Amino acid sequence: MLIGDSVVGGICGLVESSADVSNSFSMAEICGNSEIGGNIGTGPSKNCFYSKDLFLKEDFGGPVETKDLTSRLYGFSGDIWERGSYTKGTENGRYRSDNYTLIRLKGVGKAQSGELRMYNYFTVTGDSWRYYNPITTADEFQKLTQNSAMWRRNYVLQSDIDLSGRNITPIGNEVTPFYAHFSGDGHKISNLIINQPDSDNVGLFGYVSGWLYDIITENGSITGRNNVGGIFGYASGTRGRCVNGNAVSGVRNVGGICGESQTPIIDGINIGTVTGTENVGAICGSENDNVKNCWYNSDTSGARGIAGEDLEGPFSYRENARIQTFPESWKFCGTLSEKYKQIGNAVPCNLAKEIGQSIQETLKELAE
Repeated sequence: MLIGDSVVGGICGLVESSADVSNSFSMAEICGNSEIGGNIGTGPSKNCFYSKDLFLKEDFGGPVETKDLTSRLYGFSGDIWERGSYTKGTENGRYRSDNYTLIRLKGVGKAQSGELRMYNYFTVTGDSWRYYNPITTADEFQKLTQNSAMWRRNYVLQSDIDLSGRNITPIGNEVTPFYAHFSGDGHKISNLIINQPDSDNVGLFGYVSGWLYDIITENGSITGRNNVGGIFGYASGTRGRCVNGNAVSGVRNVGGICGESQTPIIDGINIGTVTGTENVGAICGSENDNVKNCWYNSDTSGARGIAGEDLEGPFSYRENARIQTFPESWKFCGTLSEKYKQIGNAVPCNLAKEIGQSIQETLKELAE
């Protein structure tokens, strides 16, 4: 791994116009703020390659997948270079472990080999496998929020994260956006507190040019000024399947999922309160015609619509009843508010059934 502020490259940081860098490849993770590249930080190169599994930004030279780096000999003499190998592992849901051995100079040292942890970021059945870094503890997550050099790597949560009592700042800012893939993998991030009333682009993620999936937050609060959201403040990448349970407050462009988004928001749910002065939406603060299959709870959000107007609408009491696994034939009495309270205070029907069956089985065993 190579980490620097500016002019950082896998082969060379700065290459003068009179220099010649050619016929090279890089497998390094590169992190920096400006003029960074998989091969060259800044300057010319020829027939150089780097792994796009590890480095996402376009660079001088050609990006190839790790599996291609193991066999690529174009521009390299086969007399002195020895091919490597790449083996895909067995898929286990959205996880897979691949093994590789890189090409090497014949008779020189030992070929570099290793394991790549791969994750399918889009769907279980889709094909968006990428190398990832696991996050298992609150300490690891807090480090991610504080170190901008880490904002160009892919991550997957491996467990629920409790951020109680921790100093958390948004991941990504306008100078250094988060430019990678992040999946919560269905795990919860709870008790997040971000209090930056004088700052713009505030959220769990502040400024995003990457991809966010399957993130669930609960029991937290996020306060900012403009472009404030429960999941992210501002974004130009893809977000999908996110659930916000944080209270969100700001001035302008304030939303349960995002403050402002330049691209579609897909399959989002907000159950947190949202308050602001101008452009306030239960899902997205700014106007966005690409909010798709997103929902919010009108009892808790406090906002009038998804993004300036109701594109999908709040949960009806009947939809809440389905979530609580009530049969479609079940009748609720009283005013609309009383119906919502009956459903919200109820133990989910399927859960009650499982508890009852478990008690019945236990009593039967004791009787025998």
